[in-house]
Amino acid sequence: MNRLYVIINTAGLTSAQQAVQAGHAVAKWLLAYPSPWQNEVLVYTQVNSEDKLLEYAGGLQAVGSAYVLYQDTDLGNFYTTLATTNGKAIKRLPLWSPCCKSC
Repeated sequence: MNRLYVIINTAGLTSAQQAVQAGHAVAKWLLAYPSPWQNEVLVYTQVNSEDKLLEYAGGLQAVGSAYVLYQDTDLGNFYTTLATTNGKAIKRLPLWSPCCKSC
């Protein structure tokens, strides 16, 4: 079964914003790579900084893995999410756990 992994940058975003940004990453992935993932398993993971998100993007690029980064213009061009099918590259990341204190 194919999996699509989304890394959500939780820094400075409410839980609702994090969920919306994850949806943007999935949509961008489907536009960029329409056939590899067909709405099978979706895994949300998280990091707590833009730098960490970009570090994972660099690692994926270094090994030639497909990925998309989502940058939200409404949030000051802040990189909010990344999507990839390479689970090995992100296997140590925690699953996304929305915190409702700022909802």
